[in-house]
Amino acid sequence: MALVAVQCAAFGQFTGLQWELLTETEYGKTYRIYAGFDSPSDYVTAVFATESIYTNPALLISAENGFYQSSIPLGEFAFSVNPSFFGFIPEMEFDSWLTIGSGPGVDGGVSQVGLDSELAQFAAGNDFNTEGSIFGGSWYSITSPPFTAGAEGRVLLAQLTSTGPIDISLNLQWKNGAGIASDEFGATLNLGAVLLGGCMDATACNYNVAAEEDDGSCEYPGACDSCSGATDGTGTIVDGDADNDGICDVDEIEGCTDAAACNYDAEATDDNGSCLVPNDQNCEYCIDENNIGQQDSDSDGVCDADEIAGCTDTEACNYDSTPTTDSNNALCLYPSGCESCSGESDGTGVIVTNDDDADGVCNADEIPGCTDTLACNYNSFATDPATCEYADGNCEACSGATDGTGTVLTLDADGDGVCDSDEIAGCTNPTACNYEEGATDLDDSCLFPNQPCETCGDFGDVILIDDDGDGVCNGDEIVGCTEDNACNYNSQATDPGTCIFPETSCETCSGETDGTGQVLSNDADSDGICDADEIPGCQNATACNYNQWATDPATCIFPVGCESCSGETDGSGVVLANDQDADGICDADEVAGCQDPDACNYNTNATDPSTCVFAEGCETCSGAQDGTGFTLPNDIDGDGICDSDEIPGCQDSSACNYNAFATDGGLACLYATGCESCSGATDGTGYILDGDADGDGVCDANEVAGCTYSLACNFNASATDDDGSCIYPSPNSCESCSEGGGIVISDADGDGICDADELSGCMDSEASNYNYDATESDDSCEYPPVVIPGCTYDWAANYNPEATSDDGSCLEMPCVDADADSICDLDEIYGCTDLAACNFNSSATENFGCAYPELYYDCDENCISDADDDGICDEFEIPGCTDCLALNYSPSATENDGTCEYPEPPVEGCTYAEACNYNFEATSDNGSCDYSCFGCTDASATNYDADATTDDGSCTYDTAILGCTYSEACNFSATANTDDGSCDYSCFGCTDASATN
Repeated sequence: MALVAVQCAAFGQFTGLQWELLTETEYGKTYRIYAGFDSPSDYVTAVFATESIYTNPALLISAENGFYQSSIPLGEFAFSVNPSFFGFIPEMEFDSWLTIGSGPGVDGGVSQVGLDSELAQFAAGNDFNTEGSIFGGSWYSITSPPFTAGAEGRVLLAQLTSTGPIDISLNLQWKNGAGIASDEFGATLNLGAVLLGGCMDATACNYNVAAEEDDGSCEYPGACDSCSGATDGTGTIVDGDADNDGICDVDEIEGCTDAAACNYDAEATDDNGSCLVPNDQNCEYCIDENNIGQQDSDSDGVCDADEIAGCTDTEACNYDSTPTTDSNNALCLYPSGCESCSGESDGTGVIVTNDDDADGVCNADEIPGCTDTLACNYNSFATDPATCEYADGNCEACSGATDGTGTVLTLDADGDGVCDSDEIAGCTNPTACNYEEGATDLDDSCLFPNQPCETCGDFGDVILIDDDGDGVCNGDEIVGCTEDNACNYNSQATDPGTCIFPETSCETCSGETDGTGQVLSNDADSDGICDADEIPGCQNATACNYNQWATDPATCIFPVGCESCSGETDGSGVVLANDQDADGICDADEVAGCQDPDACNYNTNATDPSTCVFAEGCETCSGAQDGTGFTLPNDIDGDGICDSDEIPGCQDSSACNYNAFATDGGLACLYATGCESCSGATDGTGYILDGDADGDGVCDANEVAGCTYSLACNFNASATDDDGSCIYPSPNSCESCSEGGGIVISDADGDGICDADELSGCMDSEASNYNYDATESDDSCEYPPVVIPGCTYDWAANYNPEATSDDGSCLEMPCVDADADSICDLDEIYGCTDLAACNFNSSATENFGCAYPELYYDCDENCISDADDDGICDEFEIPGCTDCLALNYSPSATENDGTCEYPEPPVEGCTYAEACNYNFEATSDNGSCDYSCFGCTDASATNYDADATTDDGSCTYDTAILGCTYSEACNFSATANTDDGSCDYSCFGCTDASATN
């Protein structure tokens, strides 16, 4: 056994066990359990328990009220729970199971070793607990790629359903993204108990470190706020913005915040009352940030800067109503002639000329118009020229006015290019009856044929060709019957003609609608009954097919002999033969039954043959001859071997106790599993050979010896059996593991300081760059040209960093003794101070890193007590039978206690009951079984065996008698020995006359 050293520090990426409540049902609360990680690439490789000799926690998954397990055995792992059945068997969804990453129905490569009994307890709804386990065990996954923590930072480990509290304690082996493995011992979780409610967010002010369930009460500080600091749930928010101006108190800047003040501070956030604000009404202004001045030269109450000079004459165009100083109006502007003022009274007014063309006529007096006397719109009063309009000479002329109102007159009213004086009125439409070729102006005289049958006459008039005025032109008229209920109705007729109609109830129309329809009589025999209503049938009431409704006679049928009528009087009656087999015995007198005396169901009273049943193979007849006889099978399992000849045994050739001679599977088969194998016998005496001596789930043939402890330098991940070869670096030393699995010492100069901790520097105290902390010299010392005496040791109270030469004046620092052991902290020596530890250090003053031997082992990893010197400590010895040939051999036993039991000497002989020489006292078959008593016992067969005492169904015959050889067929032949495929089963069916089928 290897020495357990101080546990190496893990990577810190495991954040603890997590849980979520999936649902709550009649079966309890269903939780999902996860391993939490802070890296998405982390993953779990195993959940494990070490041997009982270690002090590491056991695996414990405990429920006060037990775990819910489905009534359908699903297995202990998630991959055996198929979600496709949840719709049919809903309770399966809440089954309790274990896993590593994969969910229900997903094969995540999860396996187990050493946990058979614990898993069996768990499957029964009990606690899963490895406490006291001798060899430990684990459930693990080697699937690739593994199920990593992913974005949610967690790996699924279990689903647990219970109606009460659940306690969990797990040991995990996990790896980071680089494949470096770490162990986590004793990760715990408690679920379902009455939890202390409170705020569980450490960033909240009322965070309660003792809370077990978040009750939604968390309170968070604002941007400026802080928390009072309590972590017991009583913490409060400390306001950090007293004036609520959105600027935190610590960021506030006092000063003048009035932008109108001389001393305004743009960076100030809090006004401190120091503002110097000039009074505008008193003409005050800022001289600088500390002084205010005043400007009003004329003391008129208007500040110099606000004085306004301008024209004060209201008649002037640039009159200004706002000046505050006297004005001599020298700046005033006045209009003349056509001029006027623009109208403003703020001093911006100007003179407007009002004679844009400078022709001496004011704009308001200007008269625009055409000044050309030839134009139709000539204006003799116009002062400003405007657009002129002229007649073009083509049917246009001027109206004659000269005041500008003249217009152009158009003398072509219809715009056809023909002047009004040249127009000729008439019909100009060539499609009209009275079209005039020379007319230029269309008048209202055009005549058109606009009614059916109208056309143009020879004299330009419209004439009508429809003498009867029915809208159908004379040439299109059709004479015919126009009454649609008449037989000769013509749907195309436009003029009415003669109509014919049916005169009796049987008469109908032939149906044509083109005038060719006729009257049909529909009473061929003129008996007053329409043909469609005639009923042909037998009109003799004594006939079987008599029809009381018949109107026309038909053939009658009468019964003879056993026959009778079925009784119907609607013509459907038939003759009932009442002698189906025509044997002269009426059906009512027939007795159906098997008429073959050799059949088991032979009936001596039968008049009609029915199916005969014959004994075949192992069968015999019951003996009755009244038709109630039946076959006795004498072959319960229907395998063709009579019950008396059956040999019970395991018939699966893959089983260890396979019996090649067995005819009945009457004995349970034994199978080798895992590492087991079969002894090899095929006569039913075979047994299972164990192939895993140490019971660790790894077959003996596959065991790999080596160091199995991951903390050892020579850890062998492939090893399955620890061979005690593990080596570890000594704690608090420069030893470490080499790549080859050995130990390397990283202290090249042997000064007790590991190479990684060496600090190069100048070690000469006389040098100006002397380094007190240096552990090895690097020849870098520098010496100053001028010697400055003083204390050069930085540990001293009067250390002088500028001193170049120590003058011996250094004063010691006060002794700091944190643990009050009278040894200054700087002088403490860290090491193991426990005499019982393997690495006890007599020089150590501060206890650190003690390593102890494993229980029952000394520091050299040897058993303290090993009476038989077999390398197994006496405390771990397991008494039992160690002889694998014994009946009670125990593969887990390490110490033979003399209890081995061996089988009695075998009794040789034939052990097969079906053999002719079967020996019921024999316990071991010697191969002497004789089967010569089996053969064909039928003397009529070609292979008849006179020595055979038991017929084995092998008889053959020279002459083949063809026929149906199946007794259940309608045409079964008792004499046939060769089936010809003619079997008929049509006689079977429903025989109840009242049934629908």
